[in-house]
Amino acid sequence: MFVSDLLNYMRDNYCVDNFRIYATGKSSGGGLVDELACSPGHGGDFTAFAMGAAVIYTEADGSGCTPARSPMPILELHGTNDSTANYNGDTSHGAPLPSIRSVFRTWATRNGYGPSPVPVIDQLQSNKAYYTQYDCGAKVSVVVGYNVTGQGHDWISTQYKADNQGEHCAN
Repeated sequence: MFVSDLLNYMRDNYCVDNFRIYATGKSSGGGLVDELACSPGHGGDFTAFAMGAAVIYTEADGSGCTPARSPMPILELHGTNDSTANYNGDTSHGAPLPSIRSVFRTWATRNGYGPSPVPVIDQLQSNKAYYTQYDCGAKVSVVVGYNVTGQGHDWISTQYKADNQGEHCAN
């Protein structure tokens, strides 16, 4: 209800281009963004979804996700040394967290890239940064991920910021 109320308020009080509404969040906020993308009631209100270091508890088995449309554009940014939302998945936080690669694969499947989509992975920066996308013939890639070797639980950046002090930067 909060998201609908917020969107309605913004539309009623500001000049909003309904084709340029994006959802983004970090950590549990990234998990909320994934929830919105999975929601048949809210997902259609957004153009695309971007998550940073997302904690995605609801994707453990992927069964509760019914997106409002397909394809659903998804971007996820993640560090491989994230101890809060482990890149390879985790069970130590009270609920299973899927690996980020499995989240990519699941979204690619939801977007019609076949039951076993194969990622295209490009190295971006001297063995530190990687770009992953799923392609399906002439379809534009709408499931994209960036991961940085050694980066922790923060927004990917080449500069140190308040949210990643003491963490590894992509440089």
